[in-house]
Amino acid sequence: TFCVLDSTLEEIALRGRAEEVEFDLSAGKITAKANGNGENYLMLNYVSLPGHTVKVNGKVQQLEENFLNLCFVKLENGENLVEITYQSPYVKAMLLSVIVAVAILAAYYFIIERKRVSIQKLYPAITVCAYGLALAVTLFFFVMPTCVFLYKLAPIVYNQLLIPAWGYIKKAWFDLVWFVKMIF
Repeated sequence: TFCVLDSTLEEIALRGRAEEVEFDLSAGKITAKANGNGENYLMLNYVSLPGHTVKVNGKVQQLEENFLNLCFVKLENGENLVEITYQSPYVKAMLLSVIVAVAILAAYYFIIERKRVSIQKLYPAITVCAYGLALAVTLFFFVMPTCVFLYKLAPIVYNQLLIPAWGYIKKAWFDLVWFVKMIF
């Protein structure tokens, strides 16, 4: 949320014009036609994520960095055909996870059903795996975020709390020493 004066809004409206552009939105792809003069940007109300590929008039281009983290594309002179495609970078990791899960289920089926191994013999291994999984989840979801929070909090506490507090402590000490000297 931003607070701006009416005069600031009028100045922005006079300096820069926003034009609507025609665009087509399909699965994983946005196509837009926009006119540019080399200084214009196409802004789309979509969050810029890893995996976006941008082509302006057939040339690959990067999304512009901005504090809103939205899709900003620099336009060339004249009419521009902008194509933004999205391919999730996590699809390969998900496929690998599914393959590993299927392999584990197949191994379970082979060991238990085919070899007629008693589940009692597997309890020690299952117990170790369960404890390992619980430890990994605890570390990943509780310990790591807490450490990151404390790591980011430390400079703030040091700069905003400890340094000013040390200045007040020194001033109070010198005032106390001066007061003691005045009395005696």
